[in-house]
This record gives sequence, structure tokens and C-alpha cells, in this order.
Amino acid sequence: MADNFQLTGTYSSIPFAPSASADFQVTSAISELMILSDKLAAGVDLASDGPQSVQLVALTAANVVILKVTSGLKVDAIITTADGALQTIPVDGLLFLVTQTVPVTALALKRTPGVDTNVRVFLGQL
Repeated sequence: MADNFQLTGTYSSIPFAPSASADFQVTSAISELMILSDKLAAGVDLASDGPQSVQLVALTAANVVILKVTSGLKVDAIITTADGALQTIPVDGLLFLVTQTVPVTALALKRTPGVDTNVRVFLGQL
């Protein structure tokens, strides 16, 4: 069953107070809409050190990867795509990864050594 995946809102960086310098404001809208053929949502408990694979289950690849560390410290997301294996991305809180043409074919998570960690995972396939 197909789903509409929608990511909307804005991001901005606004100085606390006007200054005489060239400090400037940045604001941009976000509006991503994709039709997903399949999705996976799960909580992953990282109770031991070392990479732990996230099973894609029925997905063959993920075009949308959202990771939210809900307890513990940072994690390393280790992804494989057509561009290469074992690409490491540090996630200290939240990661949104959207890729139309180079989907993630494998995902592993590695916790900070000795720290029990939980991560909410959302994967979506076009």
C-alpha cells in the first residue's frame, strides 16, 4: 500500500539582536512530498557496543531515513548505498536523510561505548 510522505516547515537562523556587523538572517521553507511504496518504523535498543544492523524487513532500500535518539548519547549511523559501503554519519539527536536516486541499502547503528541507547527509526522506500 502506498503512503504519502510529507516533510514540511521551515528552518531558520536568526540573530538574537541586530548588530552593526554583517550578521544576517537565514530562513528557508521545506516542502518534500514523496509517494512511498513501503515503510518501516521501529524502536531500536542498543544494549551492547559495536554496530547493530537495522533489518530493512520488506524494504529493498530506503529513500527516506529518519533517526531520533530518544535516550542515551550520540550514535553512528553506518549506511551503505551505491556510492559506497560503511559511510558513517554521527547522529547526536536527529537525522533526516532524503535521497531520490541513491537509496540506502543497509543501515547499522553503533552507540557510544557503555551507554544504553534507544533510537526511533523510520525508513521509507519509493
